[in-house]
Amino acid sequence: MSPPDRFLRTLDAPSGGWQQLVRRRRERESGSWLMPVASLACAVVVMVFVAPWLDRQPIEMDLTAGRLIGERSKGVAVQLSDGREVVALASSDPNVRVFWVEEGTRQ
Repeated sequence: MSPPDRFLRTLDAPSGGWQQLVRRRRERESGSWLMPVASLACAVVVMVFVAPWLDRQPIEMDLTAGRLIGERSKGVAVQLSDGREVVALASSDPNVRVFWVEEGTRQ
């Protein structure tokens, strides 16, 4: 087998090579914020201009959830799903309805 000197030659490092490498890495790190900021800006633009045309489904709210956003009651009676019974009590104000919840037969 022939000696490696015949095919491979020894290369000397350039003068100041280490300093150049460190300088290039620092330059690359200083611009590293550009990509995340650009990505975020693109995402915001897409959401602002594309989101209004997406197919949206209406959200159906329960009676109590509708009251949180100011909807008026649709006249649905008080209902309990755990088998208890609701008894309407008299109120001196016609705009106020008072109910008493008592234990009933479990289903």
